[in-house]
Amino acid sequence: MRLYTKTYPERPLLPEYDFIVVGSGPGGAAVANRLSENRNWKVLLLEAGGEQIPFSEWPLIVSYFQLTSFNWGYRAEKQPGQCQAMIKERCRWPRGKGLGGSSVLNYMIYTRGTPRDYDRWAAMGNPGWSYDEVYPYFLKIENMTIPELKNSPHHSTKGYVPVGYNPYKSEVVDAFLESSKYVNQSTIDYNQPENYLGFSRIQATTRNGKRVSSYHAYIEPVRNRPNLHISLHSQVTRVLIASETKTVYGVEFVKNGKKRIVFARKEYNRDPSYPDIEFIFAIGSLAADSGHTVRRGMGISDECYNQVYKHLEEKNTWTIWPMLLLPKSRGKVLLGSRNPLKEPLLYGNYFEDESDLWTLVEGIKLAVDLSRTPPFQRIGSQLNPVPLPGCQQYEFESDQYWACTARQITATVHHMSGTCRMGINEDGTTVVDNELRVHGIKGLRVADASVMPILIAAHPMAPIYMIGEKAADMIKSTWEQLDNKIIR
Repeated sequence: MRLYTKTYPERPLLPEYDFIVVGSGPGGAAVANRLSENRNWKVLLLEAGGEQIPFSEWPLIVSYFQLTSFNWGYRAEKQPGQCQAMIKERCRWPRGKGLGGSSVLNYMIYTRGTPRDYDRWAAMGNPGWSYDEVYPYFLKIENMTIPELKNSPHHSTKGYVPVGYNPYKSEVVDAFLESSKYVNQSTIDYNQPENYLGFSRIQATTRNGKRVSSYHAYIEPVRNRPNLHISLHSQVTRVLIASETKTVYGVEFVKNGKKRIVFARKEYNRDPSYPDIEFIFAIGSLAADSGHTVRRGMGISDECYNQVYKHLEEKNTWTIWPMLLLPKSRGKVLLGSRNPLKEPLLYGNYFEDESDLWTLVEGIKLAVDLSRTPPFQRIGSQLNPVPLPGCQQYEFESDQYWACTARQITATVHHMSGTCRMGINEDGTTVVDNELRVHGIKGLRVADASVMPILIAAHPMAPIYMIGEKAADMIKSTWEQLDNKIIR
């Protein structure tokens, strides 16, 4: 007997999406559905659990499901005076793990709350969250199936979430409802705003007696949207935040025991008036002068050169080198020993921040697109079709292939800088002050690329000239003032 629902093949993950939604509970499912309505946006939904199974749709076994892997299995810590009849005096706190989140194992009760609840939210400094302002969204949610409420102005039949009564009704329920009049109450629709004190059957998120989770309501109907990708068994472990701007640019997650990173475009507005890639256009290639100088200067191995570039030696070639202007990764320089004649230890830490890699991939793709424009096609330009060694396992021209090539042939174009950063001493990561004087040392200044506190979107030569000129003026100003004092 097959227990699992229809298996949907997962699409290959892209390195970057417009939006990343973490968790497929009612909130995440609604967000993923609505954002993916825009076909121009790529949306990734990450869920730590897996697919639902048919048994999860049976309301009667809701309690059983809390004992399965669809529950995270959390327990509150032991504290005095509470949960004393529980095992080890710890209350269980069920939380859903799987497509649909906690709506997979909750009791399906659909209640809105009172107007006062939301008006208090607004009064606490949250404009836009009063009851009148959120009320339209409650209508947008609902697909009311209770006959006597379908035409109510307080309900809707157009939403994704079915709301109805359980088809089975015990005599005990009738007794409960009838008892309302003996305590001066009446039967009501508790999800309308005027009168929410009374008795009622439970309005539940069910359809034809089956549980409807947020997955069934919001995700399953749109799961085939090409711009909506779902990654199951993907537990997010870290939100990636740019230290300079305090802006989230992606997430780290674990899937199948492997750490993965994906990036988000829309809510992370990177360096907006800043370029992040420079194209260096060059006539020729690594095969220029039969590979005697350029490729040897870069240290390209014979294996790579002979396999990929040697066949170009007798051909006219051109190259675009995409240069990453503002990498987030940071290398380091260490002393090789106390001997000043010994070479230092240099660590590039290229792509330590993986967003650098995927920015570079976008630059490579744009360079390839340029090669296929009419001006280049008129002169017969073609992309070198030979894959780099070590990257043949990837589809040629795929993002993964270009990422692999960037890891194979990596260069800094002589732009190393920032090892003696300028800034206040209390920062703990700086070496010189704003007048380029080494912290804690008298009579020593530094005036070169190493003092740049952060990288600039430019080749550093002109800025270094500027640093030298400014350093000279600061030194002259300091000593001219001292000399004047001495002369007087």
